[in-house]
Amino acid sequence: MRIVIAPDSFKGSLSAAEVCNIAESAILKIMPTTEIIKISISDGGESLVDVLVKHRSGEIVKIKAKDPLFREIMVEYGILNGEIAVIEMATASGLPLLNSDERNPLITSTYGTGEMIVDAVINRGFRKIILGISGGVRSSERCRSDHHRRGKNRCSKCDGKSDFRGWQARKETAYSDHRNFRRSGRRV
Repeated sequence: MRIVIAPDSFKGSLSAAEVCNIAESAILKIMPTTEIIKISISDGGESLVDVLVKHRSGEIVKIKAKDPLFREIMVEYGILNGEIAVIEMATASGLPLLNSDERNPLITSTYGTGEMIVDAVINRGFRKIILGISGGVRSSERCRSDHHRRGKNRCSKCDGKSDFRGWQARKETAYSDHRNFRRSGRRV
């Protein structure tokens, strides 16, 4: 008999690869001669980088970034064929990074995801990005956290000089100018 195991991750607890291994182990205890085919999948959130790097023989890059509450953490993103960066919002801005009492959209941010994008585009020169936006604390930042860090927002209270933190700070933002997100002639 042949069985295909093709799960997504179990949000905040098990990666898709871990689910595959647990299911395989359970099946083989009952049916030891079964041929198992394991295929990790992702809906674009958690496990996206792992799945694409594994299936496309990519590599992992590790950098420091901010979590949703601006604590410094180590994050990783993938590189495919040396030309495509694969960034998963959940890595720096995911709900599993927070305790249940820290999950407050008024104070959390996807700033760390912006830091990952800046590293890939500005620091490493990637022009193509696959961005998985599922699994984050919010999916509506629209790159504002990065623009604010680089002083591109017009903010009546801080004038671009302090961190852009959550929805409470957003109500003070007049607008965000995305036209200036260029560097060394490369268009993003």
